[in-house]
Amino acid sequence: MASMPTPKPSRRKASRAALTMACRLASARGPAGGSIGVAVVSTVAAAGIEGAAGSVSGFADAFTVCAAAAGACAVVAGLLVPRGKPEGTGGPHAH
Repeated sequence: MASMPTPKPSRRKASRAALTMACRLASARGPAGGSIGVAVVSTVAAAGIEGAAGSVSGFADAFTVCAAAAGACAVVAGLLVPRGKPEGTGGPHAH
């Protein structure tokens, strides 16, 4: 007895599901990255607080970590952005 082929979802439904998943992943990246950053900076700052005197050296260390991370991001962005001027499309640019 021959088996019947199973119906496949249409490409339109599949592409819409993929787009929905991509949008959800992209929107979840920001809060997750922000919370990781806050956790790292808070940990660095808390490590420098000593006893009841409340030394502020931890905050300076946390600022240094943030500055180093910003510098590293600037270097990576400089490497990833293509050189040259983008070609014009002939019309105005709009989003």
